[in-house]
Amino acid sequence: MSAAWKHPKSPYWTAIYKDENGKWRRVPTKEKLKSKALLRAQDLEDLGAQLRDLRLSEQAFLKECDRMRRRRFGDRDQRTVREFFTTWLASQTLLNTEGTSARYGRTAKHFLDFLAARADGPLAAITPADCQGHLDGLLARKIAPATVLIELSTIRSIFKDAERQRLLDFNPTLAIKLPKHVRHTKRRIFTPEQVSMIIRRAAEENSEWETATLFGYYFGPRLGDAVATDWSMIDLVNGTVRYRPHKTGREQLVTLHPVLREHLIDIAGDAVGPICPGLAKIPIGGCNGLSRQFIGLMRRAGISSEPEGSGGKQKLSTLSFHSLRKTFNSEMHKAGVTQEMRKKIIGHKNDATNDIYTTTELSQIREAVDRVSHVVLPNKRQMMLGLQSDKK
Repeated sequence: MSAAWKHPKSPYWTAIYKDENGKWRRVPTKEKLKSKALLRAQDLEDLGAQLRDLRLSEQAFLKECDRMRRRRFGDRDQRTVREFFTTWLASQTLLNTEGTSARYGRTAKHFLDFLAARADGPLAAITPADCQGHLDGLLARKIAPATVLIELSTIRSIFKDAERQRLLDFNPTLAIKLPKHVRHTKRRIFTPEQVSMIIRRAAEENSEWETATLFGYYFGPRLGDAVATDWSMIDLVNGTVRYRPHKTGREQLVTLHPVLREHLIDIAGDAVGPICPGLAKIPIGGCNGLSRQFIGLMRRAGISSEPEGSGGKQKLSTLSFHSLRKTFNSEMHKAGVTQEMRKKIIGHKNDATNDIYTTTELSQIREAVDRVSHVVLPNKRQMMLGLQSDKK
């Protein structure tokens, strides 16, 4: 039978109870009232008895612990994992783009599916072992390390928000190590000749891809922004395009390259709405999405997408529509456009991001190195002759 005991020199009572192994235990309660200490002792005694009789499943154990916690500390927000994840995703929908929100949703679903029935248990019951198990599961499925890193970083952010809201005392994801030395697939750039081959093939097929490709090469929008470009964004008189990238929401103003401007004048007519109306209706991803369609166009033009392993089961294309954006930035770099101006035109906030999109050709590197002042090298032949005459 449980009991409460107090040392004569201490103001606090100690709970005495039998644990799950039938051994008597003493646990400090930090309670100054004997009645409260007895309640805690009884709770621990009941829990030990149920564990001894093997009558307590994992879920029942968690519920019993939660009952004891409420009895000791009172009621507080005790949402389930699923409830908190759902609330968090709803708040992120208002803060992020559709694509980012969808990615967060997939990540949350993967974690909840891993937890199975425990996803409907208390959020505070999630342990570092659960997070490690989820990581191990992702790696076992041969998912690319870069994708694993993104998924775990998202889960870490969710639990961090729960910690900020005082729903957790500790973020369980902090106890696991995120993958290091992640190999990112490096996007290559197109040559002007390759871009011409793609445009020629698209023109032969009477495809809207001719216009979309010119957009990508001459002002560097992402694929979704390229096909969504509207005639209202184009000013043919002043030769500008003003658009708002879906990813950042920051308005971009870019002048039209003479080649692109001439093309738009040729196809303008009285058209209104999207310049590529057919492509604008097609999703970017999926087996028949825009990304796959562009790679198919490249192959028909005689250009390989040059797939490369990413550490996972799938290979990623190193040449794709997004490579046009990198090509646009690299062509400006090659022409001597400053990085500050390139960032402004392409919409990068910092130098590090722009560096990723900048490819320096060997000729440029050679030219830069050759600008270093020359030093006079000693004439080794004369030195050798001098040494020989000294010996004589």
